[in-house]
Order: sequence, then C-alpha cells, then structure tokens
Amino acid sequence: MTTSETTNAQTEQPKPQQAAKLYTAQEVIDYLIEKLPNCFFKENAKPLKIGILNDLVEALKEENKYSKTAIRHGIQLYTKSWDYLGSCVEGATRIDINGNEAGTVSAEHAAYAKKTMEDSKKASEKKQKEKAQKAKEKKEAAQANGNKDQRNNDKKGFKKPFVKKPNGGNRNFKPNNNNRNGKGPMRLKRTFKPEGFVNPTIESLSVGDRVYVQIGYDPTAKKISGRVKQIVKDEVYVDLINGASVNLSVDNLYIYDESRVTSNKEE
Repeated sequence: MTTSETTNAQTEQPKPQQAAKLYTAQEVIDYLIEKLPNCFFKENAKPLKIGILNDLVEALKEENKYSKTAIRHGIQLYTKSWDYLGSCVEGATRIDINGNEAGTVSAEHAAYAKKTMEDSKKASEKKQKEKAQKAKEKKEAAQANGNKDQRNNDKKGFKKPFVKKPNGGNRNFKPNNNNRNGKGPMRLKRTFKPEGFVNPTIESLSVGDRVYVQIGYDPTAKKISGRVKQIVKDEVYVDLINGASVNLSVDNLYIYDESRVTSNKEE
C-alpha cells in the first residue's frame, strides 16, 4: 500500500461517537438497567461491589454514551434509593457487573445504610407534613375569601368595578417596542452569561438563598431558578420557580456571581 493509500484509509475511518451532553441521573440508571440486567434492577436491588465504578466505565467504554462523571452520578442516585439501602444488611452478598458474588456487606456499611435511610424517610415525612399544612392553609384562605366575596355580592346594588383598558378595548391594538400596553417602557429582560454561574459549597448556602438548578450536566444548558428550602447533610431541598420541589446534591446547584463576569470581561 502506497503512502497516499494509507493516508486515505486513515481519513476514511469513522469518527468515534460523541458522548451525550444532556442527561439526568435517572436516564443513566435506566441505561445501566438495560445494559447490565444482572447487576442493576428496577426493584429488589442488590448491594453492589465496592469500587464497581471503574468496572462499569471499562465495560461501557465502547459505546461512549456517558462519561465517568455521568455514570458516577447515576450510581449515587441508585444507591440512595430506599430499595437499595434496605438491601444493605450485614452479611448480604455484594455483586459485580455480571451478577457474580463480590464480597459481603460489613457491619459498618450496614449501619451507615440504615442511618441514611432513616434520615431520608424523616426528611420525606417532614416535607409531606409541610406540604399538607400549606395545602390546608391555602384551602382555609380560599374559603375565607369566598365568604367575603359572597357578603359583598349580597350587598344591594353591588357591581363589579369598571376598569378602563389602556387599549380602549381594541383587540387589534399592538403596543410599540417602547410601550408596554401604553403603561410605560418595557422592562428589560435580564441576561445570564454561562461564566457567571459557579458551584457553591454546602457551607455557603442558607435557607432562602437564590440558586439555579441545571437539568443535565452541560454547563451551557438553561438553568431553573429556585429558593433553598432546607439543607439536610449533603442534600439541598429547593423550591423551583415553576412550582416543583427537588432535593439535590450541591454539585447540581449554581449561584450567579456577576463579579466573575466582570473580571472575565476585563481580562
């Protein structure tokens, strides 16, 4: 084979598949359950071999679908489930990626799993009670407002107050770029630059702090704003602006530091 033929053969080789950029830890778990059904289970989980992460990375490297960091996050979520923690009793058999025996659960690890599950259940119960209390207060407030409105409707001659529309009731009215329904200049939308987002430490966070949650692990992905509701050990409970509540590790949280953007600009 000539030099030119060798060069052409090298250039014609297919490029390796790029690793996925956007994913969730649950997606990684579903992937592991599909690829390694003797090791990962949807129900009745079994204790995993200590140091199984490196075995997983080596076994799945040909597909190149998820990075080592992604697989680590998936394992962390899998081993925090009550199903998995309940299986980690003293003397229970650990398994490798093929489902073969790979050691047993020590008394120390069993005690840690039990304590972790108890703390998780207490936090979950507390969250459910707070949610129920909020729903009760909301219902009582709605009932109080409903009674008040009914008393107003019972008054003689009660009419709904007339509110003049700024567009005169014209459905075809379109405010210009400098007006917001004729009420003044439009509010400028705040922009966030990727370099301004940084990971906080668990010690730096307090209840009520503004944080941002990233779906997936691509640093340029859109982030959802929320407020810190509760901090339990290394987990942070966040109420998101869209109404959802999540509990995450601090690695999945961001704060926005405008001084970081400024310093980057000056550089």
